[in-house]
Amino acid sequence: MFASIIFALIWSQWFFLSSVKIYKTSKKVFHNDKETIRKQFSKHTINQRLHIESYITKQVVATFPIDDLKQIKTGQPAFVSFSNSEGINRHIPATVTQVSNPGNMKEGQVVLKAQTKLTMHTPSPFKGSKAEKVNINTISLSPATILFRASGLGIDTPKVTSGPRNVYK
Repeated sequence: MFASIIFALIWSQWFFLSSVKIYKTSKKVFHNDKETIRKQFSKHTINQRLHIESYITKQVVATFPIDDLKQIKTGQPAFVSFSNSEGINRHIPATVTQVSNPGNMKEGQVVLKAQTKLTMHTPSPFKGSKAEKVNINTISLSPATILFRASGLGIDTPKVTSGPRNVYK
């Protein structure tokens, strides 16, 4: 009995307090062949040796529906899926750098910066690869909130205003 109470408390804590990331997926992805290699110098504290780390960056442009574009802001984390001719898929972390929302179109564009660390033993992950899709983390919800929203029990996110409110309405 005591063990089942402990497990119920652990499960309820997970159910109400954990965070599940919700992603929006792109419709189309474009990228150019230009890659930028940046070297970063860092110092080890153990032997006081200079250690060089190289990062390779690629710009990716993805299209999203207007409804999804409303939830995407600059600085949000994302993942770009690249596949090469051998069928190997890699998911590379990226950051949203620009969001363009055209006036009367059904789609908008998001510019991302995909960046990964280079090592001596691995070639560039972008070389000979094609960008397949982009997943952007738009919100994090608890499993309880997801369940209540799916069942229609009335848990909605409150509307946030950025300006002064009229309290007399």
